[in-house]
Amino acid sequence: MLSVLAAVGMISLLLALPQLSRTTLASWTNSEYGKGTFTASSVRPPRNLSCSANVISGRVTFSWLTPTTGGATRSGYSWAVSGLFTRSGTLAAGATSVVIDVPTLGLGTANFTVWAVSNVATPEWQSTKLAGRIYVLTGLIPDCSVP
Repeated sequence: MLSVLAAVGMISLLLALPQLSRTTLASWTNSEYGKGTFTASSVRPPRNLSCSANVISGRVTFSWLTPTTGGATRSGYSWAVSGLFTRSGTLAAGATSVVIDVPTLGLGTANFTVWAVSNVATPEWQSTKLAGRIYVLTGLIPDCSVP
């Protein structure tokens, strides 16, 4: 019982004390100024994506025009296929097409994307992606489209 009274007394004492407020001011007084130039850049994407399907070979070709001038120096292209089947790869900076072998067994759709890359920084910079679709009715009858 004595310990309970002691605890109640301590709590009452703590509540009766005025609340002390402590504030801290922080500041930096050593201002410094710099002068220089800054140039922003981006990787220009490939343009005018088109595609064609070859029923005899079971291949689809995606073609594009090189990006407009300007922007960061292009070091190449990356491309990927996802969905019904997957493929990916890289191409040289002067490339304007990629040929994709369509699997002989399959029925459905795959998504194709291509984008320009630049190795001016790490990790590499990437342009926006262009997209197309591959349609497969067995590997003998491929088709494609570009929105």
